[in-house]
Amino acid sequence: MTKSLLVTYFLWFFAGWTGIHHFYLGRDNQFLLWFQTFACFGIGWFRDLFRIPDYVAQANLDANFKRRIKHEILAVAPKENTKDARPTGTWTRLLGQLFFGYWYAIIVGGVMEDYGLPYSFLFATGFSLGWYTAGTAGYVSADLRRVFSYTAGCCIAGSILHLLVYGTHLENLTLLSAVPAYLAFRSSARFMDAEQQQEAVNKRESRGFCRRGFRNAMIHGLFLVCVTGSFIQNAKLEVEGETLKVKDHLKNLLNSPIWGEAADVFQEFRGHWQEEGWEQAWAHMASRVDIEGEGQAYQILGLEKGASLREVKSAYRHLAGKWHPDKNPNNPDAEAKFREIADAYNTLKNILKRRKHSSGQEPEL
Repeated sequence: MTKSLLVTYFLWFFAGWTGIHHFYLGRDNQFLLWFQTFACFGIGWFRDLFRIPDYVAQANLDANFKRRIKHEILAVAPKENTKDARPTGTWTRLLGQLFFGYWYAIIVGGVMEDYGLPYSFLFATGFSLGWYTAGTAGYVSADLRRVFSYTAGCCIAGSILHLLVYGTHLENLTLLSAVPAYLAFRSSARFMDAEQQQEAVNKRESRGFCRRGFRNAMIHGLFLVCVTGSFIQNAKLEVEGETLKVKDHLKNLLNSPIWGEAADVFQEFRGHWQEEGWEQAWAHMASRVDIEGEGQAYQILGLEKGASLREVKSAYRHLAGKWHPDKNPNNPDAEAKFREIADAYNTLKNILKRRKHSSGQEPEL
């Protein structure tokens, strides 16, 4: 089906940050990259303003585009074999591959950043996928398996060597990923001539719109899972001058009352942002999230927020005695309730002692 330049510009103007115009033109790789980075954070959207005519010409495989591709292939191909034409590459594409390689690496690798060799493997996986996808967004083909095997091999070998020599895992794997990814891609990259591109177009059109849409939706879903995992693993909140990792307080975060008060919290956040600035607004948001579980702990012990440590201990002793499993042998919920009370007490004890220490007061015994 012939692609329309007017429709492409329409899609680009109204939803270009999603890459939907690339999906319309059958450039699925570039659609994935644009959708997952908001068109390279806006830069790609602006660049497409000038590139769309070439993209439409390629999608339609018009005569002028075929002649231009033939000329590019003949300029770099061995005389005896035009099928072995290797693209010379450009700085723009190389920088794009480096950017998307690193972007995918920190997202995929971030899921297990604290786990040594598994992190090295995931970082290499993300880097090779980003490098390959950015490099083949056009009329270039390459061997993904070669790119992955070179990159993963170097990252894992480098991490093991660093562990043996220094006793710690290597944290910065960017250089160990970029060099083998570049060499593997460069050695396997080939131009797709007009005949090969026509085969690719026919294969893509045979899948149909729904199958292509489902495939892209699955990839985006997997990417979202990685983003969520990376956020949970690495995100931090500033609470009362102390930096807390979200992953260490995930249970409290999920049980936070903020989810049931989303509209009110948003209005408060906007008000604090306008009046006090971003940092104060974020600090208020962090306190409402109750990431340390302070509000929940007060509720469990039946206390008002602001109770003293002495009152907390008194409430704990009363409830612990009431719900102790030895006093409730026929109640299957007693043990869980007793643990909940103990956790609440420990949470409040640590928070209140930390506050008194920060203010220079002697903690209550």
